[in-house]
Amino acid sequence: MRSVPHRPLGAPPPTLAGEIRTHSAAVTPGDVFVAIPGRRVDGARFAREAVLRGARVVVAEVPPPAGLPLEGVTWLMVPAARAALSRLAANRYGHPSARLRVTGVTGTTGKTTTAMLLRHLLTAGGRPAGLVGSLAIHTGLRQLDGGLTTPDPLDLHFFLEEMVRAGMDDAVVEVSSQGVDQARVDDVDFDLGVVTNLAPLEHLEYHAGYDDYVAAKARFVAMIPPRGAVVMGEGEARARLAPAARAPVVTFGRSPGCDVRLAGMWIDGWTSRLHVTVRGPLPLAGRPRAAASLAPSPREPYSLELRTQLLGPHHATNVLAAAAAALCLGAVPEEIETALPLFPPPRRRTQVLMREPFTVIDDTAGHPDSIAASLQVAAALPHRRIVVVYAVRGGRGVEVNAANGMRLAREAGRLGAAVIVTASQGDTSEGDAVRPAEWKACTGAMAAGGLLPVVYPRLPEALAAALETVREGDLLLLLGAQGMDRGAAYLEAMLAPAAVPSALAALPGGAFEDGSFVV
Repeated sequence: MRSVPHRPLGAPPPTLAGEIRTHSAAVTPGDVFVAIPGRRVDGARFAREAVLRGARVVVAEVPPPAGLPLEGVTWLMVPAARAALSRLAANRYGHPSARLRVTGVTGTTGKTTTAMLLRHLLTAGGRPAGLVGSLAIHTGLRQLDGGLTTPDPLDLHFFLEEMVRAGMDDAVVEVSSQGVDQARVDDVDFDLGVVTNLAPLEHLEYHAGYDDYVAAKARFVAMIPPRGAVVMGEGEARARLAPAARAPVVTFGRSPGCDVRLAGMWIDGWTSRLHVTVRGPLPLAGRPRAAASLAPSPREPYSLELRTQLLGPHHATNVLAAAAAALCLGAVPEEIETALPLFPPPRRRTQVLMREPFTVIDDTAGHPDSIAASLQVAAALPHRRIVVVYAVRGGRGVEVNAANGMRLAREAGRLGAAVIVTASQGDTSEGDAVRPAEWKACTGAMAAGGLLPVVYPRLPEALAAALETVREGDLLLLLGAQGMDRGAAYLEAMLAPAAVPSALAALPGGAFEDGSFVV
């Protein structure tokens, strides 16, 4: 704790302690318990239980409660428990990020695809890279399913330490605004930052407003040291976040002034072709230990001819971001051109599930821009008619759901698409469940936009209805955030005739608690 500001109370601090815990029920004798103040409950309320279970050290923002025996217990008061946890976690695992070249990827949309693609490009170019993201974690020693976009500091530094032991050169980490706000990445030694884009209406259930959201992103940008670089999308991201940068900023986008520019894009069958121009030498975000893996950046402007399985303009910007980042990390253009076509779309990222007798695409979309981009891709692919099954986004408030409903109405109307809407009841976590107000905001905005969709409370019912209406040559688009995560599995079961009854059996109830759900 020498590197963490604190005021000790009780017994002198021990020379050695056990594991670091944030849940009192997990404490064993000799452990350190860090009392995290949550949004609903302060972890300091559980300090007594932690002490009774044998905690040797308690780290908290408040003094010990009256009557708590501190014989043999050190109570460390700190200004910020989350920041203390970050430092303790980094200390516990030997500051592994200092032995890696670490890229953090943030943005309103596109973080997951960009991070996974960047790891692919680096690894294909002979630079072993680990990944910590919302869909997957690769440490070089094992592969895990992802969870939080940015894990808590104990898990994050543990994964980074595994990458060091596995001989990884690079680590790619998804960085959420909540992760920054909660100090989860405070002690990660970043070399490169990537900002895919920036848009309002995201995470308003957490942040006080858009300015607070932007401030969190800006704090991440400021973490990138001058020896590194920040790859940043044009437009709102550059306007709001570039002033916070201490490192050189590399811009990407469609404008002629961008350092990495999308000069042309075509959907060619089931792939996208991109013509990309690069203005000249880009800053290299490396350290002396990584110098051997850095290729000299061409000094004259040059171009890349890229082909990718990622479809549509929104993925084109993800490709730009990943390619620009790879170039800043020493990749050469030929490596990117060779590796990119081999990268399959991540799960639920404009993922083509089937092409015959009708097309099925599964896409994550929880923001108006994502909804528009998904439908733009659908319109560009071969189809007789488009049928959309949309899962309302739960746990994010009425404002973003109203905007989502309005945008879906506009795009569906423009394309003549049929729309089926579901609340995905029983198929999300409690935090992602659709509230009555969110449902009303979304469907009300659809109605105001001239769209009167068919609605179902449960996802399997909505998918079954879609299968009844699609015909040969149609395109079925599964669209939504967490509420559509089980959509592909349900659909696969329904397309196997013997499995249809089991897929629809024993489903949870079909109305909100206030009875407001009406089919």
